Order: sequence, then structure tokens, then C-alpha cells
Amino acid sequence: MATSNFAEVIRGQAIRRGDHEALVDGASRWTYRELDVAVDQHAAAFLEAGIGADELVGVLGRNHATYVLTLLALSRIGAISVPLNWRLHANEQAYVIDQAGITCLIYDDDFLTEAQHLVDNTGLEHSISMGGQPLPGSARLAELLAAQPAGVRVSDVEKSESDVHRLLYTSGTTARPKGVIHTCGNIRANHFAQVLELRDGKIVALRNYDCFYPW
Repeated sequence: MATSNFAEVIRGQAIRRGDHEALVDGASRWTYRELDVAVDQHAAAFLEAGIGADELVGVLGRNHATYVLTLLALSRIGAISVPLNWRLHANEQAYVIDQAGITCLIYDDDFLTEAQHLVDNTGLEHSISMGGQPLPGSARLAELLAAQPAGVRVSDVEKSESDVHRLLYTSGTTARPKGVIHTCGNIRANHFAQVLELRDGKIVALRNYDCFYPW
């Protein structure tokens, strides 16, 4: 790999084993080639929405394919994803947003009430709805995707191993939640360890759990 941007893994797999199944979400399935195309489309949509490299982006949603595509696309454009724990109270989520310096929120329809609270009570500059019920002033992801030309390509932003890839917050059971930095090097090392251990597999979006598994 030329850099430590995790999204390069998807690009490489699309070339080496493009017809192999990569992402499964119920009846919906993507090969590595289809996944790479979808990540490019989402990356282009986020760029059009004004998300830039190194911008901290909060993601408030349940496990589904769009959630996975969002995280991969944010990686491709060099943004820093901050998955928000939907089990936290909206006030606790607001603390995380302001403490981390998150400027954009991407959210599910399931959390419209929480998203509205966050938009109204934090320093968020813009927001994007992953569903069909955007809040006033929010961009709608489906419309951003529809505006992208067929076959759009987005280059992976160059990243070093020490660059921040993701910021995860602790549950805050004994004090305020604390941000835990995951560097690009951390993510790549974990990925390759799973590749060596499990050999052949896929990303599975598990709706009943809190994370996705890059197997």
C-alpha cells in the first residue's frame, strides 16, 4: 500500500478478488468491486456536502450497510469518524460532540429526536440524513448520491500510520466519556491480523450489535 489509508484495502481487494462477496446486510450483498464503487459514490457525496480531510464527523446510526459504507467513505476522503453510542442520552452525545470538536453529524431516522437535540445544542456546522426524513437544514444522503456521475472515482487521501483514523468514546460509566484515538496504523494492523487469522471472509453488517466486523 502506498499510504496507511484503510480505504486502500477495499481498492486493492476490488482488483485482486473483485467478484468475491465483501459486504452482507440481510438480503443485500456487495462484491469487493461493487463495494469499492459504492464507497467512491459515498465519498463523492460527502465531499459535495462539504466534508473535508481531517474533519471530525459524528455518525449516529444502527448497524446496516449504509453505516459501513459511511465509515469507509469517510476514511477514503481522509475525514475522522466518531461513531456515537446511541444508548447514551442526547445530553451525553452532545458532550462528546463538543468535547471532540465534531463539526458534521450523519444520522439515522431512528434517532431524529436525538439528532435534532444535537443540531440545536452543539457546535455542529452541518448534518446529513442517512434516511428519508431529514431534519430542516440537513442534507439527504440519497439525494447527494443521486447527484454523483456514474463511475465517479475518489482518490484515497494519503495518510501516515500516526494519523488519526477514528475516535471512539468510552461509555462514561464512572465519569465523563473519554475519547480513545485509533490511528491509521492501529486499524491496518488489526485488519491484517484478522486477514492472517481468518484468511477468507467478508464484512458483515450485524444489525443487533454495535460495530461491524471486517473479516
